[in-house]
Amino acid sequence: MRWLSKGSRQSEPQPEVGGWGQLRHAHGPAGDIPALLQAAAGPTSGRDRAWGHLWDRLCHHGSVYSASAAAVPELARLACDDALRPADRAQATSLIAAIADGSSYLAVHGPLVPGRFSTAERGQLTVEQGWVQDSRRAARDYAPQILGRLDETNGRELLVIVVLAAEVGLGAAPYADALQRARDRVAPGEQRAAVDLAVALVRGEMFTTEELQARVARLDHEVAAYLNQALTGLPPDTQARALITMIVADYGSWTPTMPIPIRRDTPQSTR
Repeated sequence: MRWLSKGSRQSEPQPEVGGWGQLRHAHGPAGDIPALLQAAAGPTSGRDRAWGHLWDRLCHHGSVYSASAAAVPELARLACDDALRPADRAQATSLIAAIADGSSYLAVHGPLVPGRFSTAERGQLTVEQGWVQDSRRAARDYAPQILGRLDETNGRELLVIVVLAAEVGLGAAPYADALQRARDRVAPGEQRAAVDLAVALVRGEMFTTEELQARVARLDHEVAAYLNQALTGLPPDTQARALITMIVADYGSWTPTMPIPIRRDTPQSTR
């Protein structure tokens, strides 16, 4: 089973009626994902644990799987559910943004034999590249539902929507003005700098390494030192997204993932 974009002529799969077991997450068959999604929207006492499990399974250390894309439609619904706590809506949006930025496990961790992929590993890498492409497409297709809330959100929830806009990039272009308006509702300083970067990414503006280094230099010394080491050699737009994520994450750790070239003819499959 594959996730199909909203523009597909075929209807989307309905994993909730039994197909989830055909999908994979970081730890095996994804049959437990529906219950975790339900728990994430359930009684407060179980929500935090459910979100932890969802992150662990759907975006494990930055890697995505066939279940990651399939979960995006439901995550988008939770991100827009006004009956949930803002913190839970922010969790859903953050997870979609992370899925959009996800990578292949094998591409990041490399072959079992250093420097050489086996035939089986090359086949698995192709499968995982398909999962990456499906995940990015799913995030791009469902992001507008969340970006449309830019004018009505504040605080942490607003900031993670800014991160999602940065991950979607040009796909969020219709929301550039709403992002610009949101700038005045975040704290002056680094948070506004993050919004400014997101607006530039959404509008397709180009960055230079020097410009980004100047922004990094204005951050806390230890954070600036970490970023300068972590971002060395990455494309400027990747550096900009990482900088936005670091600011919004209150300087949590950020692990750069190896860029995966996405080919239109890459076979889409599941493990």
